Amino acid sequence: MVIRNVQKIQNDIFRKMSAQKKIRLASNFTSFCIKINQLNKNGNRRTFKKSYSDS
Repeated sequence: MVIRNVQKIQNDIFRKMSAQKKIRLASNFTSFCIKINQLNKNGNRRTFKKSYSDS
């Protein structure tokens, strides 16, 4: 039940965002994913998960 309410709030926020903000958000998220993938190349999934859960 709570998840549906949170999802509705997220949908409302996203619906009200301008196209420029949506594009910027997608760009920032893509950059974040690329950085995570680059960090992951220096180790394996186990070391990544361990360092991620330690923070």
